[in-house]
Parts: sequence; structure tokens; C-alpha cells
Amino acid sequence: ITDGLFNVLLGSHIEIPPQVFDSTEVYLALKVESDEEMEPRKQLVSVGYAFHALNADSLGGKSASDFVQSDLINIVSSVDGVVNDGGDIDLVEGANITITPDDAANTITISAGLTLPEILSSIDGVVNDGGNVDLVEGSNITITPDDAANTITISAAGGTGGDDLGNHTATQNIALNGNWISNDGEDEGIQITNAGKVHIVGVPGGLYEVDVTGEIHVSNGIESGNIRSTGTIMTGTPSSTHSADDLVSTNDIIADDAIEANGDGSTYAFMGGAGDAVYGLHRFTSNLGKLGTGDYGAYGIHNSTNYFGYLGSSDYGAYGQSSSMRYGCLGLSTSGVFGRYNTSIYGYLGTSSSGVYGQSSPTIFGRLGSTSYGAWGRSASTIYGYLGGTHGAYGQSSSTRYGYLGSSNYGAYGQYSSTTYGVLGAVNIGCYGTGGSFAVSGYRDSDHYGTLGTATHGVYSKGNCHVSGTLSKTAGSFKIDHPLEPTDKYLQHSFVESPDMMNIYNGNVTLDGNGMAVVKLPDYFNALNRDFRYQLTAIRAPSPNLYIAEEISDNQFKIAGGEPGKKVSWQVTGIRHDPYAEANRIQVEVEKEGMEFGKYQHPEVYGLPIEMSTDYDKILVNQEMHQQVLEENKRTQEEQERSLMEQEFMRNAD
Repeated sequence: ITDGLFNVLLGSHIEIPPQVFDSTEVYLALKVESDEEMEPRKQLVSVGYAFHALNADSLGGKSASDFVQSDLINIVSSVDGVVNDGGDIDLVEGANITITPDDAANTITISAGLTLPEILSSIDGVVNDGGNVDLVEGSNITITPDDAANTITISAAGGTGGDDLGNHTATQNIALNGNWISNDGEDEGIQITNAGKVHIVGVPGGLYEVDVTGEIHVSNGIESGNIRSTGTIMTGTPSSTHSADDLVSTNDIIADDAIEANGDGSTYAFMGGAGDAVYGLHRFTSNLGKLGTGDYGAYGIHNSTNYFGYLGSSDYGAYGQSSSMRYGCLGLSTSGVFGRYNTSIYGYLGTSSSGVYGQSSPTIFGRLGSTSYGAWGRSASTIYGYLGGTHGAYGQSSSTRYGYLGSSNYGAYGQYSSTTYGVLGAVNIGCYGTGGSFAVSGYRDSDHYGTLGTATHGVYSKGNCHVSGTLSKTAGSFKIDHPLEPTDKYLQHSFVESPDMMNIYNGNVTLDGNGMAVVKLPDYFNALNRDFRYQLTAIRAPSPNLYIAEEISDNQFKIAGGEPGKKVSWQVTGIRHDPYAEANRIQVEVEKEGMEFGKYQHPEVYGLPIEMSTDYDKILVNQEMHQQVLEENKRTQEEQERSLMEQEFMRNAD
């Protein structure tokens, strides 16, 4: 800036786009750093593409008259139909054209890329300093002047041998403008759309539309008709593990027609055929498989055995067969799983009537999870059992011989006939039984057994009997074969009773020369007994002076006063005082209480009815139990009839 004045060439620092001058009025605004904009704005003269409007009427500081006589005006008189009428001819870079002016060498170099539409339309940037401006042929450019026609023809060559693009290294993009790259210039070969898609169309009559002997790698998908390759076609990430003739894909492969592949000569496969989406065959064994057929999702057959199977048919989710009789299937309309060995041996899983059904013959079958039972099985028309029906468990061998666990009335029930049965865990009764000879029997061997509820005994035992506690009875005796008539009679004696827990000891002793004797008792005598009682009896001669000289001490006592050498019979009693006896003394007199009060153990001996018995409530319970069993038998018979109907239903359903 000098004296407030400055000069600046617009566009010399920041290029002004040509479209700025598309407006009808353009103004110049001036502003220095942060100062306010200067006023007024200056309107720019409307001169097309004239960035140097200041000296538009001169060239290099010289006026137009300085160049009137110059030969430069006639150097280029016409280019592609542009006639020089006395002004400048501008060379403008079209698509794929580079114009390089060299003022020092006084040359203009024009270079072409792939295509050269409108090679030259104007010359710009070359200042004629009084000499000629030479047009120089650049790479792949041919300049043909025609003085007679007053034209200069500039053509783009295709490389050596007349090939426009051969041996050419492009320095910028090539625009095909919807045209094809082909061998004969026709509409086949390769076409690239504006969206960047490549169309490949083979020559009619050719062997392959695209012939590849190396590898093709596609980062997304392949969508085509037929693809045949002697190398490898890969989509997705390349891998070093593939081998020749592989089709390797980590993305989608979409084919409008079939994909056919031959292996090593023993295998063959195709995808997208007329009948099957995928088909594979082993040529030597004829084993084959299919995917996506008209009838199945997947199908496979082993040729030599004729075993086959399929997935996803109209009838089954999965089916497999080794013969016409042996097959299985999944996902039927009537069951989840079905398996069959022959006409009578088969099974189901997940039917409408049961979770599991299986049979080995028309009369031997079973099921799990039916509408009536948790488990049900049968080996004959009357031999069957079930779990989780009206009973927790039920089994029978005939209509009268059966048993069950966990009914509404019993923990366990077993029956041999309508009059022979037993119950465990009923109301008020732990065990109940009735039968022809006895209700309950226990047997170990011929010398050890016992029964309950016989015709003559409530309890009968063969062998030793032990009661851990106090035995209470209304009477007691022993019963043996009569010693004199063992085959015809019994001999019975009553027990010796005492209000005390008394033990009796006795024996005989011979007096010494002084008429004395010491009687030794068992070693445990003093430990077991107390409160002793004595009796002495002289044998064969009276002994009025016989007496107990010393009482029991240290398990013995002493007799004296008898005739020397005579025999004496003695008896000693004692009351038990062991710990159990001390804790469980017999209460001699006991008051009747509760339901027993006012009643008799045996009212019949008093001429009274059975209702006066202290056991009448127990009799009622047993009578009620008997009636209950009869009713239970009736319900069981109804259950048997229902079960027979269930059997028939199972045969018909399965």
C-alpha cells in the first residue's frame, strides 16, 4: 500500500470459480483486516471469463494494434469448426484431456486419457510474444494439419498397433458413458453402469460366458446364472487353506440357475436344479442326498442297503427307514415320535392319549402319561398294572387276585379272593386281614411261623415267643400232647399267678451228722430278688425241730435241727427288684376308664350281649373295615372294567 493506494489481481490468491459470474450483477467489496467494509461497493463489468478485466484491451501491456500485422493471428485459423474471426481461440480441457502450455518454449502440449470427447475447443494461457505457437503431439495424440481445408485435426491414439488403450497407464478415471468394452465393438463383453455394477455378457455360441483359470475373490456376494471354474471362487476373506476347484464363501452366493460341481470323479453335486435345491451323488455307490426337493426339506438314501430318510415332509418332521417294516419318524400329526420294528412291535412318544406307548404284541403293551394313568402295562387281558391312576400303584393277575398301594382308603391292599384279603394303613388300623384259614401269616421255616386271625386263635405262634414289655392276659396255661394219649388228647395246666413279680426256687438237701445243711442259690439270686419267703419239709421222718438257722446272704442259707442223714425239701420265693421290675410294677387293681368303663371283657360269661364288651369299639372297627373292603372291592371291579375299556381304547388309538 503506497499513499493509501494498492493494487491487487483478483483470483491471484484465491481462485474465483467461473459460476460467480453467472449472476447478472456482480459487485466488488473491500475490507482490510477487522475494519468495516469500505463503501461504496464497485460493480464489475460483465465480461465472460475475463478475470483480467483491467487490461482486457491489451496483451502483455501492448494494444491490439501492436499485433495487427503479426502472423500469429493466422497460425490457428480453424479447429474442429471454430473459425478465427480476428480474436483469440481458447483451448479448453475436455474430459480425459490435459493441456500444458509452455510460454518459454512457445508450445502447447495436449495429452489424452482413455476417452477424448471434444479434444480441443479453445486455447488459453499461451502468450504470443511475436513468434509462432506450435501444437506438439503428446502421448497417444496425433495432429494432422490440412492447409487446403484450413483445419487442424487432433486425434487420440490407442497405443501401439492401433489399440487405443493398449499398454496405457491411466492417470485419471475413465468414463465409458454407458458403452461396452468388447472385442468387436458390439454390445457384449463388459459394461459398467453409473451405479458401479459390472455386467458381463458372453458372445453367442461361446463355450463359457466368463472363463476363469485362476482365482476370483468377491468381498460381498456373487449373483449370476452359471459359474464354472477350474480354479477357486472365493467370497469374503481370502484363505490359504482352500484347494483347486473349491467354492469358498463367507458371504451369500446367489444363483438364478444351477451351480454344478464335479469332485474327484467319484462325487457329483449341483445346486438350483429343476427338481432339487441341492443334489449330491456318490458315483461309485450311488448313495445320494437332496435338499429342498418338491416333497422334502432333506432326503438321503444308502443305495446298497436301501436305507433312506428325509426331513420336512408333508407328513413328518423326520423319517428314517431300514426296511418296509422297520422305520421311525418324528413330528407326526398324531404323535411326536413313532418307531416300528414290525406290525406288532412298535412305539409312540407324545400322542393325543399318552406320553409314551409301546407294544411287543397285540396283547402285550404299555404306556406312560395317559389321560387316566401315569404308567400302564399289560402282559395279558387280565394281567396288567398301572401307576398313578385311582391308586398310587395297582397290579393284578386275575379279576380276583390283585393288589394296590396308595388308595383313598388304604396304604396297601392285597386280595387273593373275595374272602381272602389284607390291608395295611387303614383308618384306626395299621394291619387288617381276613382269609379262609387265617388272616395274617408269617413263616420262616417249619419250626418258626405264626398266624393272626385263625378259626381258633387270634394269634398263633410256632416256635419261641418273646414279649418286650408286660404281657397281659385273662388266663394262662400250657398245652401239650397228653403224655398218656399223645395222639388223642392235649394236656393243659394253668399258670401260677401272684400279685407280685415273684420268683420261686426249690430243691432237696441231705442233712449232715449234726442235722444241718447249707443250701447254695444261683449267683444272681441276691441281685434279682428281695423279700424272701422259706418253706422246709422233712422227708421220711418227722423233724419237729427243723428250722432256718441262717437267712439268705451271699446267695445261700442254712438249715438246722433235723435228724442227721435225713433228707429235707425246701422252697424259697423272692420279689424281683431288677431295674425293669422296679420301673414296671404290676398294678393289682386298676379302675376302668373311657369306653371300657361299665363294660366287660367277656360279657357273654355274665349272660350279657356283645355290645357290653370292652372291645366292642374294636369289633365295630373291624366290621366297618370289612364293609369298607367290600365296597373297595366293588370299586376295584369297576376300575377293572374301566381299565379293560382303556385297553381297548389304547389298541384302537395306537
